[in-house]
Amino acid sequence: MILIVSENEDHSTSQVIQWLIYYKAKFVRVNKGDTLTLQGVHISNNKVCRFVFLSKERGKIDLGDITAIWYRRGGLHFHLPNIDFIQNRVS
Repeated sequence: MILIVSENEDHSTSQVIQWLIYYKAKFVRVNKGDTLTLQGVHISNNKVCRFVFLSKERGKIDLGDITAIWYRRGGLHFHLPNIDFIQNRVS
């Protein structure tokens, strides 16, 4: 999946997204001002670590699914809530 970082009204990004839709490419667009809240961190037995974020505007974003990033404009805003406990689970 392609992570696109841009601004809400960026015309060039919208045109690129039209091509991605045409070619049925998987992507998620995160705009300046969108907040990504850490939903979970998953660590497997082979020490692979995956971060999962939740965006009110975009839904669930698993960074482990991201294969490419296109930074056009804007930036990423992360919210990291307090972690009250750590749960061990076998994956």
